[in-house]
Amino acid sequence: MRLVPLVNKNVIFLCAAIFAFMMISFATPPMQSPDEGAHFKRSALLTHGVIIMGHEDGLRSGGNISVGLDNFIRDANSIGKGGASSVEGLLNKYRWEDETRYSIAYNTAYNFPLVYLPQAVSLFIGEALNIRISDTYYLARVITFACSMIILSAAWSIYRFPTPVIAMLILPMAMFQLASPVLDSITISLTVLMMCIYCQSRIKDISIALFLTLSLCCFLISTSKANMLPVCALPFFTRVSIRLTYKYLIACLPLIMSILWIIIALSNTNDAGVHHPGYSQGDVMKYYIKNPVETLLIVFNTITDATLIDFYYRSFIGVLGPLDVFLSNNHYNRLSLLFIAAIALAILTTKQGSINYAALVISICSIGLIFCALLVQWSEFPAVKINGIQGRYFICPTIILLFCFSESKFGRIVNKRITLPVMFFASLYASVTSLISFYS
Repeated sequence: MRLVPLVNKNVIFLCAAIFAFMMISFATPPMQSPDEGAHFKRSALLTHGVIIMGHEDGLRSGGNISVGLDNFIRDANSIGKGGASSVEGLLNKYRWEDETRYSIAYNTAYNFPLVYLPQAVSLFIGEALNIRISDTYYLARVITFACSMIILSAAWSIYRFPTPVIAMLILPMAMFQLASPVLDSITISLTVLMMCIYCQSRIKDISIALFLTLSLCCFLISTSKANMLPVCALPFFTRVSIRLTYKYLIACLPLIMSILWIIIALSNTNDAGVHHPGYSQGDVMKYYIKNPVETLLIVFNTITDATLIDFYYRSFIGVLGPLDVFLSNNHYNRLSLLFIAAIALAILTTKQGSINYAALVISICSIGLIFCALLVQWSEFPAVKINGIQGRYFICPTIILLFCFSESKFGRIVNKRITLPVMFFASLYASVTSLISFYS
């Protein structure tokens, strides 16, 4: 007689995710994810119906938010090494105020605001009930994490993603972002959902509902991260049970709408000139398009800089907090080996002829656009090397890349029973101990 498992495996995964969220949340003071304060301001503006951010004369794009919230974000951003002792006073200090103040939301004006909906709902509830801003913040953490888990669960029910994708999600950097109320939490989850729908379509034709969901994911991802624009090609390669004419009409929508949003955002955003005074983003972009040899030379200088490559590597595995909480070298080495082992096992056991070349090309193009986007947005002009690139920018392209391989049953079992459990606890231990050591 076959024995029924006492606990469903999916429940174990969910409990592990909740446990990791609680541990990381406990160890991390408010507003410690990179650019979290700016994303929170963007969410606050969305609660008041602001879709396209404006700007006051001489100031970068932003908007009017509650003075209490603005002060909370300012003080939370000042928490640094050993700052845990100041958190308690910060938590009880600020409440919602009717008075508003113009506040700059750095580097968020280009993002389509729908991805901020979980945080915006949390802020709306907090302001409506007039609860403390600190409590509102933790509510935002919970709601954003819950939304991410719902999206990932939906993705899992459509297509069981390869174990290297799970390995990617449990690296310290990805776990930290998933546990924070920031843009990455939602875009990472949407990327997994998008790829699960696409991979399912390679097995059999998907429904129109799933195809529309895929198209929406492509739009939201590409308008949240400029380098992810190539994902708008995915709907064209997707098998769907409708007439080809309708399929291609719908497939065009994410690309057209993304380009329209980028044009609207560029024309209404005053974020240019910070790193290249006197030159707009458009001016810099035109220059590098007209001078491709110079552009390639700058990229070459960047990827051959050992210091920059080391930072990309460490911040991909995990540089937590506002990019100042480093793990120990031993943690980086162990986690890298485990991650490589999970990927190698999947590649070595991939069925012949099952490599997903469309996803492979999209992933490579998305990685290349990271360098192009930061060359225009974050580097001085004219540039010698590209500034501002962080390892976490490679998470979504890497997720797409890891969907390219269809591992065998043997590879999946070994990863699920050995590699992933060891990696999960090693990653969580490295994250929590590093955070506590830094902030205490």
